Amino acid sequence: MNSQNVRITTDFSGLAIPNLQLLSRVEFRGSDNAPLEPHLHKDCFELCYHFEGRQHYELGGRLYDVHSGDIFVAMPNELHSTGLWTEEKSKFYYILFSCMPDTQNFLGLDDAASDCIRDTLYSIQTRLFRGIPHLKKLMDELLSISTTPSPFCRARTISLLTELFYHLTRLMQEENTRTDTLPEDIRTVIDYMSAHLTESCRSESLASLIHLSLPHFQRKFRMSTGFSPYDYLQRLKIAKAQELLADSEMSITDISHFLGYSSSQHFSGVFKQYTGQTPSVFRRQTKECSMEP
Repeated sequence: MNSQNVRITTDFSGLAIPNLQLLSRVEFRGSDNAPLEPHLHKDCFELCYHFEGRQHYELGGRLYDVHSGDIFVAMPNELHSTGLWTEEKSKFYYILFSCMPDTQNFLGLDDAASDCIRDTLYSIQTRLFRGIPHLKKLMDELLSISTTPSPFCRARTISLLTELFYHLTRLMQEENTRTDTLPEDIRTVIDYMSAHLTESCRSESLASLIHLSLPHFQRKFRMSTGFSPYDYLQRLKIAKAQELLADSEMSITDISHFLGYSSSQHFSGVFKQYTGQTPSVFRRQTKECSMEP
């Protein structure tokens, strides 16, 4: 990480609050940060509230453009990363907490409140939605309390967390009733792209898949995702290529053919365009990192 970056983390294990793990405030100040590698949190949610700057995340083959005021959620055991992007200049909080489908008395709350939080978490239809400024105030105070010894530390922490999850639950429930989330036909196209990365997936065919004219489809796709269909598909392919380079013994030529590129030279050029590295350099650095103690 860039030496100018700041991360303040509090571990709540000493307070013995059920299901709560940690809260961290992160500030990325530089522009030379590395990408966030694919990872998951075993049996834990990760909830990020961004209050300044911008980040990109990749989860489940989808790309998320997260701005100030947005909340990004990764559910338990979901692999996520920043994809092809480095971690950008930004400020955000993230909180890790355990809440599985059979969780009872979350945070020590009564059945009604606990069940409401748990059921709402598992009913969300998106991983990205808008927050409110009050969330930052609550997280600021949670972090402050954890670094200031007091006999009221545990009681105040539970009180703040209860208020935090009250607001989060309400925001998630409101988000589930919104009609301006990713259109179903565009979601269908993205799912098709993800399942057919080895094919050409020409824009004409994708438009036909959801019964739109090509110009209409291209406009709607860009408005919905922020990317052209071609750009989105290339990012999905390069993300898959990174996975194969890191976790398989396939040659670069075989990977390029597998993903439908006309030649290994073409593949290498596209890979470098999106990642800043050639496939061979990426593979070598990945292998070297995996060998470090």
